[in-house]
Amino acid sequence: MSYQIIFDKTIRHQIRCLPAHIKTIAKQQIALLSDNPRPQKSKELTGHPNYYRMWLGANHRLVWHIFDDEKAIEIEYVGPK
Repeated sequence: MSYQIIFDKTIRHQIRCLPAHIKTIAKQQIALLSDNPRPQKSKELTGHPNYYRMWLGANHRLVWHIFDDEKAIEIEYVGPK
């Protein structure tokens, strides 16, 4: 079953401000999270259960929170580290 992707205006603004090539990668990876919320390239954040991160290029990353009970993913941050 697919997960619902949730994000607010702040995340939309963060995505708009990314460089073009990183923006494309970010949009693709966010779309793929609905089918696989824990992709192989992701890593759980230390000390934060159910928060994961993935690098988008060398200096940018995507951070999200997984709610397994609700089948939802909330995008927390997209941008430079």
